[in-house]
Amino acid sequence: MLPTIMGHPFQKNKPLTMKNTIYKQLVAEAKQQLPLEFSALLAGQDQEITAFYPAPVSEHSVDRFTWKPAQFFSTLQKIRHAGLQWQGIIHTHPVTDAFPSSIDVANWHYPMLSYWIISFSTEPETLVLYKIEAGTWEEYPFVIV
Repeated sequence: MLPTIMGHPFQKNKPLTMKNTIYKQLVAEAKQQLPLEFSALLAGQDQEITAFYPAPVSEHSVDRFTWKPAQFFSTLQKIRHAGLQWQGIIHTHPVTDAFPSSIDVANWHYPMLSYWIISFSTEPETLVLYKIEAGTWEEYPFVIV
């Protein structure tokens, strides 16, 4: 992975931020894909999420999401060409709470990047940010701005 594409969103004593317009767009697109899971790569600079890049719908099911390698690397190229850094991933849990599943934890190989989950098991939806590292996870603070 190119070092310049990788963000470093977790900084001591600094919450991550996501633009409200981005959050609303993410929720709208995710709702359109219900009951399937939705996922997207998140991009921005420093501790701010300013853009997202959804995975193709064909890569989703009701209880997991996947990215084909070619699509994943093509999306990273789009992020780089936009002058942004890859800050993390977001995906939905259509009917379960916003906690990382054992599959989520086992398949996350980027501990320096953010891992967001939107749960639609409640109304309104719940958004939680995690830092996943070495098989464990912890909630991390964020602000919608």
